Amino acid sequence: MLILQSVSKTYDGVPVVHDLNLEIPQGELFCILGVSGAGKSTLLRLISGLERDYSGKILLNGSDLKEEKPFERSVNLMQQGFGLIPTLSVERNILLGLGDKALRFRSNPADQLSLKEVVEQLDISDLLRRPVKDLSGGEKQRVALARLLIARFSENPPSVWLFDEPFASLDNDRSERLCRSLKSLHQKSNPPAISIYVTHNVRHAYLLADRVGVMEEGEMVQVGTPSFIEKDPQTLATAKVFGPLNVFGGKKCIIGVRPRDMYVAAVLDKNYSGTVTLITDLGPDQDRMISVQLQEMPEPILIQINGDSKICSGDTISFGWKEEQQLMFDFRTGRRLSASQ
Repeated sequence: MLILQSVSKTYDGVPVVHDLNLEIPQGELFCILGVSGAGKSTLLRLISGLERDYSGKILLNGSDLKEEKPFERSVNLMQQGFGLIPTLSVERNILLGLGDKALRFRSNPADQLSLKEVVEQLDISDLLRRPVKDLSGGEKQRVALARLLIARFSENPPSVWLFDEPFASLDNDRSERLCRSLKSLHQKSNPPAISIYVTHNVRHAYLLADRVGVMEEGEMVQVGTPSFIEKDPQTLATAKVFGPLNVFGGKKCIIGVRPRDMYVAAVLDKNYSGTVTLITDLGPDQDRMISVQLQEMPEPILIQINGDSKICSGDTISFGWKEEQQLMFDFRTGRRLSASQ
């Protein structure tokens, strides 16, 4: 089990991780969501040992990692910069993930099978002889993933796997296929490992995670399954992480409403009306999203409508929302309020 107890980290006196507490059991696949600057990458660097000046405790299976150097930890990290050696071939870069075992790789047929499994999962079999410097950004990202994942066949496979935006350079189709492949590899880990993914992509979190944690200004503000947090976000920032949110200033609080919970009213109401400025198709045979500009609001309102709707750009419409679906947040703190408040 990985346990973080009151972990805090500052840069030049500015807190980037603040009093963070978290427990991740062995075998869990955990995703960390949050906007840029929330402290997600710093948290991975703390766990891996690349950042060592912090307060609190990070425990792995009962052992305090603060006393261990990065190379002594049973932790493997894929950073956003990839860290590949450009003059070496793809195959040689991948084999570096085996550590000392890479020196005698050729003499062991089982190792050849392990390499074959990883490169086929990542669809890079045809790249093995090419130098890394000749690859595209997406290809380099898959090579970096392969180098990390082949460590599961090393003599001492890591107990914790850390992935910092592993799909950032990949198109949607390939990234979603890799999500499924990596989840399959995680489930095959023996003994069971902990995998932690940092991502901005909620879709990836749904595909990968047993649980997610949402970070906001260095704090882990909510932990749970993706579907639970999307339905019951505890802060305004968390609600925005999980997709478009229309925000209205109420009399006592901020009101947030998802576009799918908005509707076009049959009768014009001057208090809730505006001009349609943009219509976006959400896919073949699916709904459409309309942007409605109100004079008193800087940001347009988004409303999800039926694909057969006759609404056109330039139309003036009125709108409303399902009150039972609205989310209410405190003006000052952004914290969730109950309906009774």
